[in-house]
Amino acid sequence: MRMKKYFHLFTVLLIVLSLRASSQEDFFKPFSIEEDNPGLKINKLFRDHSGYIWLGTSDGLFQFNGIQFTRIELPSTAATGITAIGQDSLNTIWVGLHSGQIFSIRNQVVSAFVPEEGLPKKLITDFVTDHKNQLWFATGDEGLYYRANNKIYNISTADGLSDNYVYCLARTSEDNLLVGTDGGISFINMKDPKKGITHFASGDGLPDNIVRVITASPDPRRYWIGTQDKGPVLLDISERRLLPTAAKNEWTYGQVNDMVQVGNELWIATEQNGLLRMNIQPEGSLTLVNQQPQWSKISSLIQDAEGNIWLGSKGDLIKSNAGAWSFLRKYKNVSIRKVHCLLSDAGNRLWFTPDQGLARLEFNNSHPLSMRQFQVTDPHKHTDITALYQDRFGKIWIGTMGEGAFRLDPETGKSRKIIENDVIRNGHILSITGKGNDIWISGLNGTTHCI
Repeated sequence: MRMKKYFHLFTVLLIVLSLRASSQEDFFKPFSIEEDNPGLKINKLFRDHSGYIWLGTSDGLFQFNGIQFTRIELPSTAATGITAIGQDSLNTIWVGLHSGQIFSIRNQVVSAFVPEEGLPKKLITDFVTDHKNQLWFATGDEGLYYRANNKIYNISTADGLSDNYVYCLARTSEDNLLVGTDGGISFINMKDPKKGITHFASGDGLPDNIVRVITASPDPRRYWIGTQDKGPVLLDISERRLLPTAAKNEWTYGQVNDMVQVGNELWIATEQNGLLRMNIQPEGSLTLVNQQPQWSKISSLIQDAEGNIWLGSKGDLIKSNAGAWSFLRKYKNVSIRKVHCLLSDAGNRLWFTPDQGLARLEFNNSHPLSMRQFQVTDPHKHTDITALYQDRFGKIWIGTMGEGAFRLDPETGKSRKIIENDVIRNGHILSITGKGNDIWISGLNGTTHCI
């Protein structure tokens, strides 16, 4: 190996800052909608196609741009309680009220939806649109409605719906509609609603017939079902069967109000026990990660384009950045702490330095699959590893504090110390990078260029 030495004209000064990690790893930031309106409660959150967050509250409709709230004035004939928000493919926002009224908002113009057949007298609970951009909306105790040919049609228990009290709707990729009711789940063909309606209820294994929320998982065949008393279950709609989840008879967290899957975690908004975060195991079972009980009632959850999770709780909209991050504190019996540097190699494997060691993690769908540890320096010397780099041959370059640099073969696990250069032989290495055949190593004694 030939080496060319390049020395800094000035001494490199290393300043080490001691950062004390916050005991609160998950960041939650509340945004108060109207400080002079303490009775305000959030009923529904919705993120539109442009990224704005809409809030349906007990006292009207608001839009949030990430900084401030704007109250959207509805006609004076409108009631105040907003219970449902949706959007169609033409970017029209649909707003449903506790009174049964419906309004549309397009190009900042608010219009009342007044079909000839009249509107329900019960609260509107959810909206979806079908492949023709036709509006479907659910009600509390009047079943389901859909609009076709400028008329609205009702689907109720008389047509085969499992129950007239409908909490939620979910449209599948095949344009089938999942309807959560007080009588389980109804399956409706949106392309031909007159076809027979089928059901999935307690007789099919559903632990609780009161289905309050249906949330899509990343797998288009599977949907999370949130129930009144038995927590969440995972339904495979292609096979019409439940997958293993939390212990159905041991659920103690009460009513599920909303859910969102974030990577390998399921976030659950509950009525009495705040926010639950549960890890989804590969086979579908759930284990509790943590609980945020400081908000006793969370009505709604959404995820934004950056991975942040937004919670609706009483009069506050709460932002959490924890949805974009997963904390890996331990793998099996190995604690992961005092990590000084990270490297994602060409095989998407994660190299890191737990304490003074070196380890490599392999993942399967974000789940840690296996970990291999490598011994590079004498463990009795407690040498810190400060830099990692993978060259074009797949070899790993390792920089240390006080013992210079090493080159590791990740397949054999054998390493070689770089001794050809006095600058880095026993130096304090700060960074290693390269391009093609060139490797650059910087440390407290200067910079070395390796060819």
